[in-house]
Amino acid sequence: MDIQTEKLIINAFIADRKKERVLYELSKPDKREGCVLKLEHYIDTRFCFEIKEKISSYEQVYDILKKYKISQECYVISLDEDDGKFMELSAALESCVFFGPFLISLVHGKVAYFEGEQSYGAPSRYLLIKD
Repeated sequence: MDIQTEKLIINAFIADRKKERVLYELSKPDKREGCVLKLEHYIDTRFCFEIKEKISSYEQVYDILKKYKISQECYVISLDEDDGKFMELSAALESCVFFGPFLISLVHGKVAYFEGEQSYGAPSRYLLIKD
């Protein structure tokens, strides 16, 4: 886990009233999973752009994200073994897409991809952009 990167992500995309709480919970191993599960409720909707396309593969998500000036290295906040790691983007998407909730930071503090937990129907998917 990289605390400085997570601070950039949280300060950019989480609602002001929840930032301190989210940073605290992500820093505590016993609270981290619960925080990731609730992450969708903490996102600042001003920076959220819903992806409404039907997604059938991680490659489709990759193609959508390539349209933005993103790095091939990303940072993952998730519920699986990739949590808190810097990874190559396509590997992170392959591992995470359809297994949300997760947030992948593409340009730390500026561009991220979020996928919610799948319940009924497709999971919520957002591109998070802060200029």
